[in-house]
Amino acid sequence: MELILKKYKQRFVKESHRWDYLIAPNQYSKEIFKRAFDFKGESLDFGYPRNDVLYQYRDADMRKLKK
Repeated sequence: MELILKKYKQRFVKESHRWDYLIAPNQYSKEIFKRAFDFKGESLDFGYPRNDVLYQYRDADMRKLKK
């Protein structure tokens, strides 16, 4: 199992070196992500784009979306 995890991390780090930016929701997460992914590029503290659009909805809208 340890070898599988090591290879997974190696592949993931290799892929992260192709990224143009690292997007993080806050400074704390940014530092952790940079270490975890061995990312040396520019970081953007913008949140999670896939989820951020949901903040514009009211509770009733969210209930409809969840259904």
